Amino acid sequence: LLFHATPLIRNSLKCYHCPMPQLRWLYTIYAYLVGLPILLAFLVSTLPCLAMDGSRSRAYQRLGYFWCSLLYACWGVKIDVLHAERLLQRRACMALANHQSLIDIPLMFLILPHPFAFLFKKELVSTPLLGWHLQQAQHFCIDRSQGSSIQIQESAMAQAVKKGQWLVVFPEGTRSATGALLPLKRGAFHFALQQSLPLLPIYIHNTYTYKPKLRATAWPCQIQVAVGHLIP
Repeated sequence: LLFHATPLIRNSLKCYHCPMPQLRWLYTIYAYLVGLPILLAFLVSTLPCLAMDGSRSRAYQRLGYFWCSLLYACWGVKIDVLHAERLLQRRACMALANHQSLIDIPLMFLILPHPFAFLFKKELVSTPLLGWHLQQAQHFCIDRSQGSSIQIQESAMAQAVKKGQWLVVFPEGTRSATGALLPLKRGAFHFALQQSLPLLPIYIHNTYTYKPKLRATAWPCQIQVAVGHLIP
């Protein structure tokens, strides 16, 4: 109900096909050479924000939008958002999105107009620079093996929601290798019920064709995002 693509999405999407593996490898090298400096620039430019409110600050969100827009432009990735007006509602909510690719993360900076924080799994903490940044920017690490850790994070998340911050969750818990929806984890839904937090479903289509989880190479694509109705 929340995530399945409509026939409109499947029929209207234009994909960019590359029949030559050599071109894919050349593009992939280019994507890394361009993408890594932009990611580093984002991490460095947001350092002053970390000393303030982290991901809650408008400056952090604006810098994220700028660098992620540049990243998508350099990569040749285009976005089409259906029902974008549903993102303009001011009430804090939990945005639930399917997860097909690593480029889903910068996509959130491009489509969400409000300050938000990611809920991310503890495995990302060990990622160089990124793991440190996620924690310093006050995104929320969920360690499912530690019940006390979840309770502490839920308390911090509740305070963030009271201040008007959105929460962004990929409830599948990992990327889909085929683009098909994986089973959803229940933790985010439990928290939303406890806090009477509205849910905003977001369906992301076609990011898995940019760089599928099990493929080494990437290629430009056109993404379509469908925003559902707010679920009180």
